[in-house]
Amino acid sequence: MKLYHVPATVRTAEVSLNPDNGTIKFSGISIPEDSEAFFRPVYDWLAAYRATNPTNKVVATFSMTYFNTSSVRHIMLICQYLIQNFSDNLEIVWEYEEDDDDILHRGEEISRIMKFPLTLKAID
Repeated sequence: MKLYHVPATVRTAEVSLNPDNGTIKFSGISIPEDSEAFFRPVYDWLAAYRATNPTNKVVATFSMTYFNTSSVRHIMLICQYLIQNFSDNLEIVWEYEEDDDDILHRGEEISRIMKFPLTLKAID
């Protein structure tokens, strides 16, 4: 498997999926015009990673500053997939700027809905 990396744009988040250390990271703004097309390669990568590394530890970090409704849906679907397939070896980190209560509350809401503890981490 190869590293999957998409640099951030004005409308899309930076995405880094690293099979060597099991890290998954989304950061920045996510308001893609076609969220299905943007997230499809992520789902494909996750399925391939699971097929080749079913017991490896996975650390998924979401460091989002803004996202739209369709991105939230995909974030939740990604979390759900990770929980279903890696829950014994999974940490989901939800980073938020110290003064951004909206992003913090969204992380708390996702944790509650998914019934999985997210590590909530304030950043400067």
